[in-house]
Amino acid sequence: MNLIEELFYGNICPSEQGYRDNPEIYQLGQELVALEETLVKTFSDEQKRMYEDFMSKEMTRNSIEIKDKFVYGFQLGVQLLLDASQAIKI
Repeated sequence: MNLIEELFYGNICPSEQGYRDNPEIYQLGQELVALEETLVKTFSDEQKRMYEDFMSKEMTRNSIEIKDKFVYGFQLGVQLLLDASQAIKI
């Protein structure tokens, strides 16, 4: 199976790569969770609702940004291949 087919069948998921095996990112995630739990305990009910709304919008924004960067990187890679193939004059 080629790479495009692997992507099509969901065998490759670029958005899930890179985080699982990086201890630095894992550690920062653990620290963020602990800080968030401590912070949220100090919130009123209204502040908790506002914070949840804020976090939801922030996660949506981050997802869009990550997708846009992935698409740009893919397009850049394809353009590099096209430029290289023209330079070789096959």
